[in-house]
Order: sequence, then C-alpha cells, then structure tokens
Amino acid sequence: MFKNIIILCLLLIFSYESKAQCQPEGGLDCAKLELIQTTSPNVDFIFDDFRKYVTGLTYSGSTVLRVIADSLDGNPNCQWKLMMVMENDFSGEWEPLVAYGSSHSIPTLDLLQVKVYNSCGTPIVNNTFQQFEDIDDFVLAIIPSDAPMYPNCDGNSVNTVGSYLTNYQEFSFTIDYRIKPGFAYRPGAYQLKIKFCLVEVN
Repeated sequence: MFKNIIILCLLLIFSYESKAQCQPEGGLDCAKLELIQTTSPNVDFIFDDFRKYVTGLTYSGSTVLRVIADSLDGNPNCQWKLMMVMENDFSGEWEPLVAYGSSHSIPTLDLLQVKVYNSCGTPIVNNTFQQFEDIDDFVLAIIPSDAPMYPNCDGNSVNTVGSYLTNYQEFSFTIDYRIKPGFAYRPGAYQLKIKFCLVEVN
C-alpha cells in the first residue's frame, strides 16, 4: 500500500537583546539589565502525520528566560519591560524556506501560540496561551512598561531591581509553544524569528 506523507516544517528561531538593541523607551536609572536564555535558540515543529496536523504540537518549557536588573547607585527608579517581538517582514505569514506546490496558503503568524509563566504569576498574562495577532507591531508583553507595580510573590514590583540569582521564582520566565495547523496550509519548510527584548523604561 502506498501512502503519501505531506510534511509541514515550522521553525522558530529565537534571539535575545537588552537596552539599545530593542528600541528603549529611555531612562538612566538601571546600571545593568541582563537577559539570559538557558535553552536552545531553535524549536522545530514537524508535522509528518495526520494526527499531528489535527491535534497539533505543544512544546513545554522550550524557552527559559532569566533576568538581572541592577540599579545605578542604589536608585529605586530602575524599571524595565520584557517583550517578545516578531522579526519577520510583517506580511502576516511565516517566511518560506521551501514550499511544495501552489495550492493552499502559506502559514500565517497567528498559528503560533505562546504561554508564559512562573510560579509567582508575574507575567501580565500568566499561564494562558496567546497569539501574535496585531499586524502593525507583532509584539507580546511579558512584563509591560505600563505596569510599574506589577505584583509578585512578596507584593513588591517585579519590573524593578532584582535577579533570578536571589529571587528565581519572580525573575525567571518559562515559555511553552503550541501550533495546530489543520490542513489549510501549503506543505513546506517555513521559519519565524522572535526576539526577546529587555528594555529600561521611564
């Protein structure tokens, strides 16, 4: 018996930067902002059987981010934001590497779902899957700039001075990824680039 297997391969590529590389809002109160990614910079979603197309693939704990934020001369005003920024060409589609045929459409960016969490519940949307849907900027906030007193385990601010070295539960973030494509998309290999930005804010 002959069986055709159509493969859809979606590749996530991650990078992380801090301060000036991610369009900072300003501020001179933080002496050091460091974002450490301790996991692989790539995640491959390979859909090579019908079950995966229908039920999707979920990768738990694929990205772990750790934050260090030190103030300048003990300044209490050191505040920051942590964002996920999509670096594709804002066409609303994944970047094609290899596409087979011309039927069906190229996978769209809203296929990707992300869930950010830690044990203190400090992300602005904690432990809930979200999508990149805004075609204008394709940004998801983990810790936003407009939450200067976002609560954490001890009731203080998580987006101020602190470190995962001394307060791991509040200054570490785990990210899951989920894709459920169905059969609407053109087989092939596609990639999506996401940058994690740690930026000082006013």
